[in-house]
Amino acid sequence: MNINIEEITTRVTELVTVYGLRIVAALAIFVIGRIIARMFAGGVERAMIKAKAEDSLVGFTKNLTYAALLTFVVLAALSQLGIQTTSFVAIIGAAGLAIGLALQGSLSNFATDCRDGHLRVGTWSPAAAKGSCTISVSSPPRC
Repeated sequence: MNINIEEITTRVTELVTVYGLRIVAALAIFVIGRIIARMFAGGVERAMIKAKAEDSLVGFTKNLTYAALLTFVVLAALSQLGIQTTSFVAIIGAAGLAIGLALQGSLSNFATDCRDGHLRVGTWSPAAAKGSCTISVSSPPRC
C-alpha cells in the first residue's frame, strides 16, 4: 500500500477551494437569514401588540412567521450548497396542504374564537383530559 502524501494534500486543497466558499456562503446565508427572520418576527409581534391583539394570537403569529421565514432561509442555504431544492419545496407544499386539510375544522374554530375574543390565555378548556388547562397558542398547554 503506497500512500502519496502530496497527492492527498493536492486533492484536499482542491476540494476545500471548490466547496469551502460554498459552505462559507451557505453558513452566512443561514446566520444572517436567522437574524433577519427573528427581527421580522419581532416586528410582527410589536405591530400586533400595538394593535392590541390577543396575547395568544400574537405569540402564534410570531412563531408562524419565524418558522415560515426560517424555512425559506434553509432552502436558500441548501441551494447555495448546490443541492436541488425543488423537491423540498414540493414536499413542503404537499405537507402544508395535507396539514391544512386535516386541521381544517380545528383551524376554523381557532379563527372564530380569535375573532370573537373567546380565546384568551388562562381560559378553561373542556377538551383537556384532566381538569382545566391554561391555553397558550405559542407553547404547549399546561395542565
